[in-house]
Amino acid sequence: MYKNYFLIWIAGLLLSVCCGPLGAFILWRKISSFGNTLSHASLLGLSIALLLKINVLLAVLTTLFFLTVVIIYIEHISSLNLDTILAIVTYSSLSLGMIILHIISKNEQADLTKYLLGNLLELKFIDINIIFFITLIISSVVIILWKSILLMIINAELACVDGINVFNVRLILMLLITLLIGISTTLIGALLITAILIIPAAIAQRFSTSPELMVLFSIIINIIAITIGIFINIFYNIPISPVIILLESIFFIISLIM
Repeated sequence: MYKNYFLIWIAGLLLSVCCGPLGAFILWRKISSFGNTLSHASLLGLSIALLLKINVLLAVLTTLFFLTVVIIYIEHISSLNLDTILAIVTYSSLSLGMIILHIISKNEQADLTKYLLGNLLELKFIDINIIFFITLIISSVVIILWKSILLMIINAELACVDGINVFNVRLILMLLITLLIGISTTLIGALLITAILIIPAAIAQRFSTSPELMVLFSIIINIIAITIGIFINIFYNIPISPVIILLESIFFIISLIM
């Protein structure tokens, strides 16, 4: 049992490293709805996997990457606000996913709770390897693009003058977010990954004097919430995922008061 808790903590540590910079980027670009869109859209990938009897991870990732490209393309060619596009994609994919789930058997619909909240106690060593590999990819790309990201956030026009392809940098970062949410949805649940992406970044933004500090604070907040959540589960047997989300929400309220 304690081995499972150690795996959960390691997974939380690795995911925190990913969520720190990507969560900051989401807040800087004011696209918090993007994470929610992907987490809801992953239901469509899950339903397709159950309908076609194919690998869930493959179906979810394929669906999310396709929708991300569609979102970016529509934003690029139309005058619609990004929030409007995200809302349309969210409701459309969620509705289609629910229709497909209605078509398939009731036994398969029972997987919905696991998809939403996950079951961290079922994490295996191979899952940690997957998370480690994803963390390595995301961290490497973010480090390489960090200066370009900051310049793009400060002034997109200045970044273009400096020879930075703003569209490509944005596309890469959104695809990294898609990759993280797609993988994490199948391992820890859609609600948890969205929460640990956005809430710690929102807290860290209030107390940070630099982008680097914001990322660091966000990582630390996640690790604290996950650690406390594990101990609460050990002593009180309360599900870990909802506890972690609630703890981070409490931290956010405290940050508002402070």
